[in-house]
Amino acid sequence: MRNTNKSSWIILPFAVAIALAIGTLLGLQLNNTGNPSSSTFNISSQKNGKHALNELINIIDAKYVKSVDTDSLSDKAIDAILADFDPFTRYIRPSQLKAVNENLDGGFEGIGIEFYISKGKLFVVNIIPNGPSEKVGLKKGDIITSIEGVALDSLELNNEAVIKKLKGKKNTTVNIEVNRDSKTLPFAITRGQVVVNSIDAAHMLTDSIGYIKVATFSADTYTEFMMALEDLVQTKQMKHLVIDLRNNGGGYLQQATNILNQLFPNKELLVYTEGEKSQKMEYNSTGKPFYDIDKIAIITNDYSASASEIIAGAIQDNDRGILIGNTTFGKGLVQEQFPLRNGGALRLT
Repeated sequence: MRNTNKSSWIILPFAVAIALAIGTLLGLQLNNTGNPSSSTFNISSQKNGKHALNELINIIDAKYVKSVDTDSLSDKAIDAILADFDPFTRYIRPSQLKAVNENLDGGFEGIGIEFYISKGKLFVVNIIPNGPSEKVGLKKGDIITSIEGVALDSLELNNEAVIKKLKGKKNTTVNIEVNRDSKTLPFAITRGQVVVNSIDAAHMLTDSIGYIKVATFSADTYTEFMMALEDLVQTKQMKHLVIDLRNNGGGYLQQATNILNQLFPNKELLVYTEGEKSQKMEYNSTGKPFYDIDKIAIITNDYSASASEIIAGAIQDNDRGILIGNTTFGKGLVQEQFPLRNGGALRLT
């Protein structure tokens, strides 16, 4: 009996120790499950804040009492971050990227208008030639009052919402109503492929002076410019050139420098870019112009920006020609677009 009792006393401390160990482990596990500062999501362990945003969203997604739209949460966080940057650095959402790229790629599927929103009204400011809207008789100056039976004065108008309603797949139809001369006119417009030319006009002003209106710097601008230049020089014997950059907000830098190569001799500095964390990069003329252009004049206004200012600045700084018109926008910045894994993009100065 004494041996049995003795063995009981010996075993008991081990049993208590094991129970305490199990209890401690369970307590730690429960603490980790309920405590966001646990090692599973340890934000404070990071030496800097670079990874904190992702961890924060992961914690909220995993632990918050209600379900959360993490994509929307990420978008809001990105918008808040970029709010402190210059106004030209922007986050392009996946839903917006296609439309943004289409504007620079020279074509899209839609109804073929340019619009402007002012004081809650949607004004048609331009009809793209040979587009679906021109074919049905829509005119510049029309005020769109409803889309698919929904009155626009009942909506909070913004560019993204309007584009979403008007753009669509080829051969689909959108019904709109417009106000023209105090009359309401209905239009059923079949969407189609809209080709946006970056050269609005090219003709002779006099026997020796030619004129080219460049509306934007898209992917095909240089090609279109050279076709216009070829016609003016070879067919109409142009000697001097006027380039109209009014209301041209810019576009691809390379398209602007390609055009400048046709206006300068070899190794003239056209433009350079430089940043605190990026080396200075100079763009110099190649000295390979196809045609000899004598005198040059550039027309600008306060909406001439970015790539337009690169052309105007190069012409002025190198005494290659004269500038006519109003002071340009004054951007002085270049953006590079970086694709993101979510299908969006960052346009960074």
